Amino acid sequence: MKPESFESLSGNLLLAMPGIADPFFSRTLTLLCEHNEDGAMGVVINQPTEVSLQEVFEQLELSDASTEAMHRPIGYGGPVSRDQGFILHTANDEQKWASSFEVMKGIELTASQDIIEAISKGSGPDKWLFVLGYAGWGAGQLETELAGDSWITVQATEQLVFDTPAAEKLKASASRLGIEFGRFATISGSA
Repeated sequence: MKPESFESLSGNLLLAMPGIADPFFSRTLTLLCEHNEDGAMGVVINQPTEVSLQEVFEQLELSDASTEAMHRPIGYGGPVSRDQGFILHTANDEQKWASSFEVMKGIELTASQDIIEAISKGSGPDKWLFVLGYAGWGAGQLETELAGDSWITVQATEQLVFDTPAAEKLKASASRLGIEFGRFATISGSA
């Protein structure tokens, strides 16, 4: 019997099904940043917190922070390493950031301080999200959850990730699949 070939879902969004058992992921939309045979890593992109980025700038003693960036909310990125900040950002050939890696064409992820300093001065990437924590899955775990109807996948777009307001991201993602989110929220189970 030939083993199944692995298909990476990096660059896809995981839309949490209404019946997902893990309360950390209820009503979340997670961008898969890396997915291989050893496991997966992603960040939740639709859960802003009450905390603004100003607190991060103050902790890092970045006193020349731009007004716009200071007031942007920090997002909840996932339950793993919730004290670690990650910046999901648009890629730019003229401007490279330390330790950024490509999530999908045009979108990268980093945890390096150089990008935080640039954002604080208003000279960072064109579009970005700052989140604390990430979501992680061990080898085969995500595949098991997908088979168990915990998630639906949808291809990510720059517009969905950066331009769609957080409160509308689930609805917009579901509509890309032809699903009305209001009705989707009451449906669960296997077909």
